[in-house]
Amino acid sequence: ITLYDALMDMQPLSEKLGPVGDHPGLLVPDDAEFTTHSDALTPAFKMTATADSNLRRVDGIDASAGAGEMFLSLTAAPVAFDFNDPDKVKIEGIAAAPTVDMRMAIAELPVKIPACDGGLATCGDNKPDSPVGADYVWSQAPWSFEYIVATAAYAAYSERTFDHCYVNFDPCLAQVSIGGGSDPGGWSVFLTDFMSVKVPPPQFLWELLLDVAQLAVHDFECLDTKDYDNDGNKTEIIACAGPNDAQAANDPDLEIEEGDMRPVFALKGVPIGFTAEEMIAQIRPTLQSQADKIADVILGNYWTTNARLDFYYRRAADGGTPYLFFVGPDDKRPHPDDPTQLAAYDYAKPGFFADAGLTDKLSSTSIDGVADTEHEKYRLPEGESTIFMQDDAGDTYQLRFTVPPGADPVEIVVRVDKM
Repeated sequence: ITLYDALMDMQPLSEKLGPVGDHPGLLVPDDAEFTTHSDALTPAFKMTATADSNLRRVDGIDASAGAGEMFLSLTAAPVAFDFNDPDKVKIEGIAAAPTVDMRMAIAELPVKIPACDGGLATCGDNKPDSPVGADYVWSQAPWSFEYIVATAAYAAYSERTFDHCYVNFDPCLAQVSIGGGSDPGGWSVFLTDFMSVKVPPPQFLWELLLDVAQLAVHDFECLDTKDYDNDGNKTEIIACAGPNDAQAANDPDLEIEEGDMRPVFALKGVPIGFTAEEMIAQIRPTLQSQADKIADVILGNYWTTNARLDFYYRRAADGGTPYLFFVGPDDKRPHPDDPTQLAAYDYAKPGFFADAGLTDKLSSTSIDGVADTEHEKYRLPEGESTIFMQDDAGDTYQLRFTVPPGADPVEIVVRVDKM
């Protein structure tokens, strides 16, 4: 579940958790009769976040165009969020006990699933974690009606034991034993000496219950209504198994074909299971894990107004010594024809040189005490100095600097001449 889902009152879940391929989905897609909805976010919902900027503005020179400025990001994300800090990120307007309306459906398989009744030696290991064969229930899709019914029955009766004689003679003439003797729990054995009575073969109780359920959901041979309190108003539909009901016999629409049974449950006001405080506690780490992505969405295009500088002047670290920086491959410079795209890094000889032939390099990517190793850097001396560089068009320029005295000069003059 995303923040977008929450802001849209969970309505997108009807599609996101709806049918996909062979999976019938967890939710039924919305239509004119029902809309998935949550009251988790009230009209007063508000999230206020205070972030720390990772951007630094620098002044520099595009040798072919003149002075300009650009923003640099000191990390991959232009701003830093701390969603786990309640003072920096405040979340308000979440319902104290939020609920959701959703509509679910259960679909049956296209064919009836047989019970594994080939005897204990064959079916004794047929369990959810050790399916036997491909035809029985534990090899079917876990979201199917059949698997769900069998799972519920297995959870209730996996350890079931029972033994009862229904016609008590010596010996017993009709008996049911479940998990008796050395049989595993739930293994059901039906015994009778009456030739006219047909009993199920030995099988697990949950497979027997699944067999009954598969028949019951399609049993519309007999429909009747009953006025159970004789007031003429309250009635209930009685489904029975008799061949004499003319209504069912003459109305094929009452029959559901195998594979077409799909009960739909519209559930309204279902508690989400979390209080507002618990939801916020779970929201914070999730947002924090996406902090860089959120920062990129908010300010990821900060560089579109950058000048296409060739070099700039900045401190190598906060409070540290200022250096002349030649632009690096990761400095974001917009394309001259489309500022939404980045310009290619086409410098053949990046850096600063002592000669116009660009053979005597003055700058270096590695300087003692400076963490940056990406950029060519040069410490300008006091007074006047002349150095050379080549831009991304392959043109060579002479740079004449005037640096005032002092350890921290703030006004530096440079004259740029194309060679």
